[in-house]
Amino acid sequence: MWSETGNQGNSWQTASVDLAAYVGGTVQLRFNRITGGTWQADIAIDGVSLSTSGGGGPSCSNVSLSITFDNYPEETSWEITNSSGTVVASGGTYASQPDGSTLTIDAGCLDDGCYDFTIRDSYGDGICCAYGNGSFTLTNSDTGATLASGGSFTTSDTTNFCLSASGSTSTNNYVTTTSDNRFDSSLEVRIYPNPVKGATLNVITAQDNASYTITNMVGQQVAKGNINSGAINVQKLKAGVYMIQINAGSQTVTKKFIKQ
Repeated sequence: MWSETGNQGNSWQTASVDLAAYVGGTVQLRFNRITGGTWQADIAIDGVSLSTSGGGGPSCSNVSLSITFDNYPEETSWEITNSSGTVVASGGTYASQPDGSTLTIDAGCLDDGCYDFTIRDSYGDGICCAYGNGSFTLTNSDTGATLASGGSFTTSDTTNFCLSASGSTSTNNYVTTTSDNRFDSSLEVRIYPNPVKGATLNVITAQDNASYTITNMVGQQVAKGNINSGAINVQKLKAGVYMIQINAGSQTVTKKFIKQ
């Protein structure tokens, strides 16, 4: 939350606010003003703009895909979609590739945010292992982190992952970020799916009698309760970015998740 106080004079002022924490979610801008008690106390806002540039470094991560085909490369295709469902990278099918060959593909520099990687087999038997030992690995080329991998599926296989040019990565529907987790390492917590597209956020922890508190990005508490079956109903939450704090005795874990 950004704020400005005090007498700012009678000339136009400028301010730049970093919204990087809201990447992948829905942002609504609201300006609240508290003025003095005389007619001279007023406020005017003009020239509001949003930009994807700025900051000290890049806002995208380079992603590469390596596919080892089975005996039928002509059946294999893939795509990456962003949180809005827009296809940002795709390929296939690969009839010109030799059976059992390996192909490395530059999927481009993807903006900070969350994505779905989907690989498909038109015959419905995946790329391993009935007709060749095929496999795939999607990698963050900047950090070396594996974003998705596999080969044994039927018609398709989808993996959700999130990217941040600052270096944190979540993947395989389990949050494994380092930049936005503050926790006692002896308390292990996993949450999925992330982003949450339905009504349920699943929380996995080995600790008994754990409780949770969910806050929005301005620190307002929006939900709380005990973790019993591991399923938390988030249907009433608006689309956006939230923090969930898991408490078990004196141990605490805080993780970020997106509600779509």
